[in-house]
Amino acid sequence: MIQYDRPANVTALQAISEAQKLAFSPIAFQASVALVRLGILELVSKAREEGAAAEEVAQRLGLDPYGVRVLLDMGLSIGLVWLRGDRYVLDKVGHFWLDDKMTRVNANFVAE
Repeated sequence: MIQYDRPANVTALQAISEAQKLAFSPIAFQASVALVRLGILELVSKAREEGAAAEEVAQRLGLDPYGVRVLLDMGLSIGLVWLRGDRYVLDKVGHFWLDDKMTRVNANFVAE
């Protein structure tokens, strides 16, 4: 539980990790929005447990394979997807980012 009446009880490593997450969060947010708006996360979701390779997604959507890999790797680093071999599979956070109405409304509001 967060205590507001005293300094946080975290190590220096935990503190710098949190600071770095905060510094990187705008890029992570924009990549997450792009994954949805370009249809990438939807294709990964439809692939279910089999997952989808970045090259397959790029070909189906007519997108550059390098750009798709960069976005999916960002999704991997923030927990939207996980990797099974060379195939990306939607993770729980990705499911809610893609399908939860309140999350979508809030994300669209912030993005606009």
